[in-house]
Amino acid sequence: PMPGSGLETLTTRQREVIETAYRCGYFDSPRNASGKDIAEMFGISNQTFHEHVREAERKLFDTLLQGDGDFVAASESADSD
Repeated sequence: PMPGSGLETLTTRQREVIETAYRCGYFDSPRNASGKDIAEMFGISNQTFHEHVREAERKLFDTLLQGDGDFVAASESADSD
């Protein structure tokens, strides 16, 4: 993984799951594959698939938004309008 991309924070399984979901169109709109479809590819439950995706998203957003003071300032200024 590219250093600083956040991918290094993911477990091997989380990365496998989100890469497969991405390549199969899970994140497309409309979706080309459901969570159930991806879960079946890995032999895991739909719930476990979604747990992997949510945890991976949390870790990636933590990395992307860590220390980003502009994000907080932008949301505060939007509230004051």
